Amino acid sequence: MFEFREAGCSEDQARVNLAFAAMLENQLDLAAYQLQLAAASGNSATMERAVSLRRVIDRSRSQQSNTTRELGYASHSGSQTMMR
Repeated sequence: MFEFREAGCSEDQARVNLAFAAMLENQLDLAAYQLQLAAASGNSATMERAVSLRRVIDRSRSQQSNTTRELGYASHSGSQTMMR
């Protein structure tokens, strides 16, 4: 966060930027936490951006969950096929 603050970002802008960077690294919990802190600033522009990025996180988590379920089903189906 120091680098963003040094570059002239406000604390809430720095947190949104950190959240975006965390998303790129697939650190969704950290990203969500930074967005929560940024939104607490009450700045409407920051809150808009935080809500938008939060939607991306939620979609990503949903896709990961669906993939996990599909892999579990495929694995389960595969074991049944092998047993027959």
